[in-house]
Amino acid sequence: MEVKKSPKADLEGKKSTWMLIGYVLILAAVFVAFEWTEPILVSLNRFLRRK
Repeated sequence: MEVKKSPKADLEGKKSTWMLIGYVLILAAVFVAFEWTEPILVSLNRFLRRK
């Protein structure tokens, strides 16, 4: 069977690059999520002071 796909359209070579970019983005999002959180008591005190 003859391959009809052009080498330019083949994305198999870039699969690992895009997977690494995805891992970096996910790790960055997790890092931001952990840095964004506050201790529970601090946020509870802020919530109670508003009322």
